[in-house]
Amino acid sequence: MEGARPISGIERAWLAASAQHPPFAIAVCVEAAAVGVPDLAAWTDAVRVAAAASPGARAVWRGALCRARWEPLVEPAVREVDGTEWSGMDPSGAPFLDVPLDPVRGPTAELLVVRGNPARLVFRVLHATMDGAGAVAFLRDVFRARRGEAPLGHDDVRTDLDLAAGDGTSGPPPEDALPPMGPPRGEPAGITWKRAALGPPPPALMGRVMQRLDAHARECAGAAEGHVRLDVPVDLRRGVAGIRSTANLTGMLALDTVPTETPEAAVARMRRAIAAGRHLERVRGAAFLRHLPQWLVSAGAAQGARRHGAQTRFSTTAVVSNLGFVDTEDLVAPDFRTHRLFIVPPYAEVTPLFVMLTGGPAGVDLVLASPVRFASDGRLDALLEHLTAL
Repeated sequence: MEGARPISGIERAWLAASAQHPPFAIAVCVEAAAVGVPDLAAWTDAVRVAAAASPGARAVWRGALCRARWEPLVEPAVREVDGTEWSGMDPSGAPFLDVPLDPVRGPTAELLVVRGNPARLVFRVLHATMDGAGAVAFLRDVFRARRGEAPLGHDDVRTDLDLAAGDGTSGPPPEDALPPMGPPRGEPAGITWKRAALGPPPPALMGRVMQRLDAHARECAGAAEGHVRLDVPVDLRRGVAGIRSTANLTGMLALDTVPTETPEAAVARMRRAIAAGRHLERVRGAAFLRHLPQWLVSAGAAQGARRHGAQTRFSTTAVVSNLGFVDTEDLVAPDFRTHRLFIVPPYAEVTPLFVMLTGGPAGVDLVLASPVRFASDGRLDALLEHLTAL
């Protein structure tokens, strides 16, 4: 089928995560500059036009093993929801963000027209079908269509493995990293998140976040010894001329922090590791998942979740994703002018913390997502306060 593409090894892992911790979705949230009531019918038409040019927005899972593929069969849904009790700063008042997305029956994506003050649009997509950069790119096309412009479209069918060709693989790092907010407490299930809307970013933002995470993890552990290891997503589209795709084209760099480093030195060391291709190793290492039955991949994920519930050391302290500067000047329509954009990341209970950074003309938005057993007793609020003092 035209527009179909193979399901990559990383995407097979995200399918397992969505089965274990639904919805495991990315939510790109845009807040209007003023109160308004977006036209539901007009946005429904815009999503349909944009999705016609982007097969990944219509993706559903077909096939098995190495023949598993995403086929463009089901259009994204468009729903109007009540957000009058949602501040946009935490999950309270936003149950619509937790609605599962079905990878087999679809749809795997939806646009939420959120009534409230301010008005918001939220593009939700199953992470197994798109990464953050892909989701933002598709949302831009929805705005183009809403303005009556032709969408750019995203029809490249290459996978992350196609862009990571070469030698060298790696599996998960050893489970010796400190948790970011101290050990898990109790057995409460579930995830929570907190957001901070900040001003312009300081220099070496990623380095500052890395160093503050290092200091906080060591303080909460009551020990200077031990690893603080971060997983840093890296967009593989960079440097590939002409590629337009919403797929999971993201590498992953495992990087231990160095307590004595300056933020500038930390950023320089991260860039050297990316230049050396270290972020590609995890992509290659996950390729074998395409040859396993999905039930086995999901069983492995479930076993890992049970094991992590009793651990005090982990393979990573936190995932730190920096989408960089996202220009919102073209995220405008006759009934909507974007003021801020933030992303609620996909989250699972096997990762102690997910840090999501998104910049824009109005400033930086920081979202922290964490399992309740790590975030409890005000610990997530304390970390947010520590990180926002950049």
